Amino acid sequence: MNTPPIILCVDDEPMNLRVLIDLLQPNYQTRVAPRAAQALKALETLTPDLILLDIMMPEMDGFELCQAIKAQQRFAHTPIIFVTAKYDDNDKAHAKTLGAVDLLTKPIQPEQLKSTIEHYLHTSTES
Repeated sequence: MNTPPIILCVDDEPMNLRVLIDLLQPNYQTRVAPRAAQALKALETLTPDLILLDIMMPEMDGFELCQAIKAQQRFAHTPIIFVTAKYDDNDKAHAKTLGAVDLLTKPIQPEQLKSTIEHYLHTSTES
């Protein structure tokens, strides 16, 4: 039996995390972190198949967290998707330069999120 992929969801809003968990289970194993520091701590022992990041968070924003994650060799090929209410054309370009594969806007569109996740999980297993 195949184990479902692990997705780490990082967002400082509990309601956003709840929405993500509800959308992703039972097809994926979800882990959550309400702060960047907790995400980095979790990544010491967790190797997710994909990471969903908010941009606007206290202490360390999603861009900084993405950069910190991608600086670690073992996460070089882990897809990171920003899911955020903050969006302009510069944000998407900046996200890509930091190593993220995509940026989706809130409110979350369930089918778009699921198909994007599937696309990048499939793409990352091919490389």
